[in-house]
Amino acid sequence: MPICERLIVGMLQTNCYIYGDNGTKEIVIFDPGGNAKEIIRFIESRMLHPIGVILTHEHWDHTKSAKKVANYFQIPIYASKQIKKKNLKITNYLEQKDHLTIGNHILEILESPGHSPGGLIFIDYKFKYIFVGDTIFASSIGRTDLSGGSEELLMNSIKKNILENENVDDSFQIMTGHGPITTVGNEKIHNPFLQYLF
Repeated sequence: MPICERLIVGMLQTNCYIYGDNGTKEIVIFDPGGNAKEIIRFIESRMLHPIGVILTHEHWDHTKSAKKVANYFQIPIYASKQIKKKNLKITNYLEQKDHLTIGNHILEILESPGHSPGGLIFIDYKFKYIFVGDTIFASSIGRTDLSGGSEELLMNSIKKNILENENVDDSFQIMTGHGPITTVGNEKIHNPFLQYLF
């Protein structure tokens, strides 16, 4: 099984994930939205080898500590080409159907607009993990009333990338940007926002 650890960081209790290969100890850091020292200490205490910071979208509660963590480990910051903010020091831009390799693990990148400009989700098909940022939550979805948000785009993102993705089944874990981790199957049953998408 992969390394998959959740750290809850920052003022808005953002889920920052440490994800990677148990064999090589290579990992990436998803959405370091605060508590940079805690994230660094966690990685060093387990003798892990970070190869990148990944931003699922541009909101401050997911990006606040990205530069500090990236600078400390001298690693790139990965994010969407569509991100509007210029102060995030993104070094590697991602787009639809790109792939990231972490040790022996492969993440597919899918564009997921609707919550904010430059939204991305990342899927490990082999081990059944979906890192969704604020696209979807347990029994809810991301806000669409902020700048660049669109309910229509967000619902289409969820439908296309998750519900209609022929390589995703109900057992896939949805690694949310806030709150509890859930599964595709659980959201099909309990998420009221998804019921009309079937």
